[in-house]
Amino acid sequence: MKLWQLPIEKADLTHIITSRLFLKKLGRDPLPQMVYLEDIAKEIPRIHKILAAAAVILLPVSELMNIVSPRSCRDIYRTASILFTSGSSGVPKGVMLSHHNITSDLTAMIRLICYTSNDKMLGSLPLFHSFGLTCCGWLPLAYNSEAIYVPNPLDGKAVCNAIREFGGDDYAGYSVFPAKLYATGESGRLRFSPTGGFRGGKTAAGYL
Repeated sequence: MKLWQLPIEKADLTHIITSRLFLKKLGRDPLPQMVYLEDIAKEIPRIHKILAAAAVILLPVSELMNIVSPRSCRDIYRTASILFTSGSSGVPKGVMLSHHNITSDLTAMIRLICYTSNDKMLGSLPLFHSFGLTCCGWLPLAYNSEAIYVPNPLDGKAVCNAIREFGGDDYAGYSVFPAKLYATGESGRLRFSPTGGFRGGKTAAGYL
C-alpha cells in the first residue's frame, strides 16, 4: 500500500479538496475522493458569493460560526485535524488534534510574541506538520495578517531571498535556519523566530 493511500483508509476520507493544477505539478493521477477547487468556484452563483461576503462583514463571529460549523462551535473538543506521522518507526499513525488543541496553542503563542494583524509571518514548515499548521497556517488566518511561504523547509537560501524580497516580522521553521540567518546577517527585520524540529548545534540565541 502506498503511503498516501494509508491515511485515506485510516481516516475513512470521503472527500479530498485539491486543485487540478496542484495535481499536475505533482504528476499524480486523480483519486475518486478528489473534489477540485476550480470546479467548486464555477458552480457557486454570484449572489451566493455576495451573501457570504455580507455575512462575514455584518454577523458577529459567534453567529457566523454557528452557521458555518454548528457542531464544532458548540464542542471545541471535537477533532479538527488528523495529522499522520512520518512512519519512521513503522506504519504512519494518525494523531487527532481537537479545536481546543489548536486554539490553545494559538493563544499561548499570541501572548508570548504579542502577535497582531500588522505582523507578517514567514513560514517554511508544511501544513501537514503540527507546528506548520499552527504557526504558519492558523495564526495568520486567525489574525487576518500577511503570510509568506517557502515551499521547501530545507532551502535556507530561499528563506533568505524571501526575507529580502517580501520582508517579515516572524519566522517559523527549523531551529538551524534562524541561526544561519543571524550568522549571515540575512535576518533583516525579523523580531521573533519560534522554532523546533532539531536538537543540538548552535541556535539563533547564540548569535544574538
